[in-house]
Amino acid sequence: MAEAEVGLINKLLATAPLTALVSTRIYFAEAPEPPTLPYVTMTRIDAPRVHSLTGPSGLAAARVQIDVYAKSVKAARAIGKTIREAIDGFRGIQSGVNLQGVLLLDEMDGYSDSLELRRVTQDYRVWYNE
Repeated sequence: MAEAEVGLINKLLATAPLTALVSTRIYFAEAPEPPTLPYVTMTRIDAPRVHSLTGPSGLAAARVQIDVYAKSVKAARAIGKTIREAIDGFRGIQSGVNLQGVLLLDEMDGYSDSLELRRVTQDYRVWYNE
């Protein structure tokens, strides 16, 4: 697991309003089978590194996708709102990871046919020092 995800997952697990809704069901990449609802997954989409003329700068800009799964749109959106309030604009050190900035890029609703679940997907750009 990349450092950005470690910091973000631990930031979310330390957010009482979120854990009141999903407990500790915040997973990297995929939830265990069968999943207990509601739950959250986090996936790194990409993680380009910033370079200067002298080489790697130590700064990365990961794009992280967070998916919320719940039985209803209302529940999924409430959890998504709580996540957004916890991390959008966050800067700081979390679990030893220096998160330089967490910025919400996009948010959309979805439906998982195979699981018959409602989904909220959020994409974030996460700047962090490696």
